[in-house]
Amino acid sequence: MQTSPLIRKVALTPVLAIALISLIACDSQTTTDSSSPSNQTTLVPPSADNACGTEATFISEIQGNSDASPLVDQSVSIEASITTVAPNLNGLFVQEEAEDIDDDPMTSEGLFVLIEQALTDIEIGQLVRITGVVQEVEGRTQMMSNSSITVCGTASIESALFELPNSAIGFEAYEGMVVQTSQSWVINSTHNISRFGELGVSSELLFTPTHLFRPGSSEAADQAMTNRLSRIILDDFNAEAPDRLDLYGEIDSTSSLRIGSRISSVQGILDETFNTYRIRLTESPLTEPALRPDLPTVEGDIVIAAFNVLNLFNGDGQNGEFPTDRGAKNVDDFARQQTKIVNAILQLSPDIIGLNEIENDADQGELSAVFQLTQALNSAIDSDVFDYLAYDSAINGASIANAIIYRKDKIEAIGETKVLTSENSASDGQGPLFFTEKSRPAITQAFAPIGTNNAFVVSVNHLKSKGSPCGEDDDSDEQGNCNLTRTRAAQGLAQWLDQTYAGLPVFIIGDLNSYAQEDPIQALRTSGYTDVIRNLHGAQTYTYSFRGQLGALDYVMANEPANDMVVSAFEWHINAAEPRVLDYNSTLPNSDEPKPDSWLSENVFRSSDHDPVVVAISVE
Repeated sequence: MQTSPLIRKVALTPVLAIALISLIACDSQTTTDSSSPSNQTTLVPPSADNACGTEATFISEIQGNSDASPLVDQSVSIEASITTVAPNLNGLFVQEEAEDIDDDPMTSEGLFVLIEQALTDIEIGQLVRITGVVQEVEGRTQMMSNSSITVCGTASIESALFELPNSAIGFEAYEGMVVQTSQSWVINSTHNISRFGELGVSSELLFTPTHLFRPGSSEAADQAMTNRLSRIILDDFNAEAPDRLDLYGEIDSTSSLRIGSRISSVQGILDETFNTYRIRLTESPLTEPALRPDLPTVEGDIVIAAFNVLNLFNGDGQNGEFPTDRGAKNVDDFARQQTKIVNAILQLSPDIIGLNEIENDADQGELSAVFQLTQALNSAIDSDVFDYLAYDSAINGASIANAIIYRKDKIEAIGETKVLTSENSASDGQGPLFFTEKSRPAITQAFAPIGTNNAFVVSVNHLKSKGSPCGEDDDSDEQGNCNLTRTRAAQGLAQWLDQTYAGLPVFIIGDLNSYAQEDPIQALRTSGYTDVIRNLHGAQTYTYSFRGQLGALDYVMANEPANDMVVSAFEWHINAAEPRVLDYNSTLPNSDEPKPDSWLSENVFRSSDHDPVVVAISVE
């Protein structure tokens, strides 16, 4: 700062703050709305506060060395360099000049200033004088000001080196500052790339703690902390949808910015909004898209797969009555969705495939979603080889169902199709273990290769999701909502299968809505079932991505005689790692805005949000 040697910045003590506020002939009031300055308090500061070179408060004193400012609700004047003007955020970022940085690494030297006037006649690099009130809004320390901005000259600032994992001093020490990294980070989430311009990144791929370790263990707690310190969001300077869709390089249906892609040369302002740290980019980073996986080698006589098809609803089955309560908004989107699923299934070459989240309308016969999917498979290969098994929609009132499609030219169904519901589940003092008001009925069938007696059983399941709560004693902080419901369902399923198919090889497949170390999967293991894919490929397997963390929700679980039949098994990562902007919908997520044509395709990628799982067995 170029000032007289007799002038220096001083920390604003509470006493001085009170003295300054007493000079203001109005009441002060704060708000938690950081995006609507018109709702903020009008503050009339003393005119001397905006004189260049007079006493000012260090930004480090405003930020303090903890999560919240020690000067909240106090009036302060700062003199600092503009690092970014952000009209879409209704403000600007400033930072202390290099010579005014304090010696405490825990205090930030940057600050966001919410401005109640047009951001004109100011630019990056100017040394400015601003007076306002200190606030804490959604985790961010900021200043709200309606005073005029006084330009005092120019000043340089120093960017901070920022690395992940950030375990030494924490993210708060960089809040509001210009940061850059020399590291190459991995992309862990593209969920909000078109909705908010956000991209999740981390030092390495992150896994849900309870996928790796038992809930309640110190290992799970340590993993949760490591994950928090190892990730951050990259963002633009827009609180709403981004102004452009290629923020991080080109995205199209043939070369996506999928999870596992790399990003480097990151530079921007470290900000905190919605209680989440993010780097608002001031330069375009470099990206290196990850390669999409080929189908793993399948070895075995019979191929069994499971696929959550993400709400495959066909309207009235006659190209009408769209949108339904789930799935495609119109018939064209439905046709694209079904074609993507058909292409994925055919590449898997299954002899049996269990389906989750298909429309619960099997009673509609040729108008049902499962019938039309089966016919689409047959049509695609110009052969009538696929058939299906489904339960009547009246069995369960849910809008989605489980079903089975199988190759009738290779496999025959042995005996009747059996369905586990609340009615035939084992019960205890709390009622049925398998409660179909929450978990979808389990559709189960014994099969054998045509001309043999080598029978085995496939049970397709979709346990209660973690989304909606089930009650205080049922929900779990670590394992999600309805953990007890899922655990009881797993216990009831294992008991029913053991009684109904005693001595036979049994495969439980489908979306169990539980990570690998959580109680429902442990209940199946205790009942004698092996997590086949994890057993073959280790703990870092996954079928789903949630909030930047990977884990398995979809499984092949085998009892002992079934596990002895296993030759190969795998997950095919065509969906969980892919950006949801590449799904079948013709509009952007959570928007009516149309997608670019290059984002639409009939290929297998992002045909769902879950990856399909496959097991190949020997029946000799």
